[in-house]
Amino acid sequence: MVAFDRALRKRPVVNVEFGYERGVDDLPTYRVMQDWAEVLRRAWLIYLAGGYGAYYYSNTAWDLVKPDPEPPGYRRFQILKDTLSALPYWRMSPANHLAVGGPCLALEQEAYACYVEGLRITVNLSSMAPGPVVAWTDTWTGAKEKADTPRPGVVTFEKPKSFGEAPGLLVVRKPQAGN
Repeated sequence: MVAFDRALRKRPVVNVEFGYERGVDDLPTYRVMQDWAEVLRRAWLIYLAGGYGAYYYSNTAWDLVKPDPEPPGYRRFQILKDTLSALPYWRMSPANHLAVGGPCLALEQEAYACYVEGLRITVNLSSMAPGPVVAWTDTWTGAKEKADTPRPGVVTFEKPKSFGEAPGLLVVRKPQAGN
């Protein structure tokens, strides 16, 4: 829906209430709450569709404020922010036609970011210059792993086993000058 709205209206799409992370303390507030992993998953899907979101935590909802202890999802949203800030995010667009196995945000020929919940993703890198830089980010821990440099064309990447159940973000960037 975010990618659809973005393409239709040609303006930013903001989804601010896509989930409330369940509080560390069980305080009386909204009845609908999700665990941190589900709220984070929804956030990645919104951002990879070219949208913008807001983090909500049930212990700091409209009717109460108890920020301590720090919620488990909070630092993981910092990983999302840091990872996307390192990309030309503001110039990227949804590009699901370039990937099978997860949503893709791309600035074709320059940078691709693909969210992978499963074991692998297939990406069309036909328009990418030879020798791209490829790396994975564990969306739960921020751990990074480099991947082998693929040949141009359609390539299948395997999510690192060390990520376990955590979704990964595959980032493919054009080669840097001098490499």
